[in-house]
Amino acid sequence: KSTLMNTIVGERLCITTSKAQTTRHRILGVAIGENYQLALFDTPGLHEPRYELQRRMVGAARKATRDAEVILLVLDIFESLEEMQSVRAFVGDVDIPLVVAVNKIDLLRNESALSPNALEITGGSEANVLERTSLACPGADLILPISALTGDGIATLTEALVQRVPESNPVLDQDMLTDRPERFFAAEIIREQIFTLYSKEIPYASEVQVEAFREQRLPKLLEIHAIILVSRESQKKILIGNKGSAIKQTGIAARKALEAFFQVPKVHLELRVKVTKADWRSDNNALKQFGYIE
Repeated sequence: KSTLMNTIVGERLCITTSKAQTTRHRILGVAIGENYQLALFDTPGLHEPRYELQRRMVGAARKATRDAEVILLVLDIFESLEEMQSVRAFVGDVDIPLVVAVNKIDLLRNESALSPNALEITGGSEANVLERTSLACPGADLILPISALTGDGIATLTEALVQRVPESNPVLDQDMLTDRPERFFAAEIIREQIFTLYSKEIPYASEVQVEAFREQRLPKLLEIHAIILVSRESQKKILIGNKGSAIKQTGIAARKALEAFFQVPKVHLELRVKVTKADWRSDNNALKQFGYIE
């Protein structure tokens, strides 16, 4: 869904990884066309929360459904009927349009890209996937096959959303893409590299806070100081690695991503790792400080 939002908006606002629960915040992205302005919110994914951070992530998704004028539910071809039904049940009965996008359809249109086991899981055809989605999503206003990665079906989906949003005068500035500050995106990009380069508990135990964000004009340079917070000393050791090798690789990858995002020739990035006194994921004060509001 984060890839989908980036594709519709036309800018890479949301970090994307292959790991579940990468998105932790509700993020606004504004898509602007010749005759429309769409305010899209990417929310954390739906899951059974195991600690306070996850409970607040799911809460952010629930609040988004209450505030929306149209709900876009993103499923994918690999989800079973029961998994789709579980996600649909989360939305519940709504009195606003519900549009369902079935993602990764490009893989079914190129069967050589899927193993025999994957073909069996999906049902083997686009028709079977759409039939399963229809059974799982009663009350859906529209079900569309898409590929957020290749762009298949995105124009049709965008038009469908535009048609279902109530008509009004523009409520946001025409050059506005998001309401999040630059520091937020810097922290997210660093966190994306942690999700990409580390495994098991490390990505989920890490939080990134930007302590300094300074722009220098001559020569053009962006200076960022960030701290990576974890809850245990053992996690800090893994993040840093042998003689600092792991954190060095994280810094290199993050700098390249930051330079691309902020479109600057050079980013000076300083990373520190700190262990919190308690597990920040279950600490109400820490969560509030990090922007995870109930």
